[in-house]
Amino acid sequence: MKQNKVCRQCKSLLPNPKANYCWNCGNEFHGKTSFESEEQYSLIDYIFRIIRILRLDETVYSEIKSDKSKKAYVVAFSVLILSASATILGFSIPTAELPYHVLYRIVAWFTWFFLIFILGIIVFRNRKSNPNWFDLVRIGGMASSPKIFQVIGTLPVISYEVYFGLFLIITGWQVLAMTQGVKIIFNRDKASLTEFLLVLLTLTPWIVIERFL
Repeated sequence: MKQNKVCRQCKSLLPNPKANYCWNCGNEFHGKTSFESEEQYSLIDYIFRIIRILRLDETVYSEIKSDKSKKAYVVAFSVLILSASATILGFSIPTAELPYHVLYRIVAWFTWFFLIFILGIIVFRNRKSNPNWFDLVRIGGMASSPKIFQVIGTLPVISYEVYFGLFLIITGWQVLAMTQGVKIIFNRDKASLTEFLLVLLTLTPWIVIERFL
């Protein structure tokens, strides 16, 4: 049985020994050994990651950052597509327009990720920061998991007012999930108001566009 790793920088115990980044400060543990590079995550591992993201478990992001497999990208893109589809269905947009709106929202979210990446480099630039665009894509895709719940808007008993409140709650949920991911991407010691405002302010234009498109 593999021993859990301990971060040399903040001394935190890594919950999952497969991950190579500290869940607390984002510090890289070491390069992967030949044994670790061959390790494969199962589908159930990815399902549990989604559940942990929904629970706002910040320890999951070091695993996502470490997992650079093709399957990790497939799962992240799948979550993005499911989240976009759930949002569209929740807004009662005609099914015939589904492909266009899914594509639009995915492009919008990638633009959001790009803004976070560029502004994060400017705001958090230091010797400890080691941001990687592809890591952010995987984390951002998985962090969109809360949006899947917007499919609740398809229920006939949900009024416009109730759904609008649900939309705000789920969006806030997504922002909190992404904030925790930003902490790991930029090797921040803790998720603070700065990370939260960066995520929220870069998302705000898309919240408005998504709501009234």
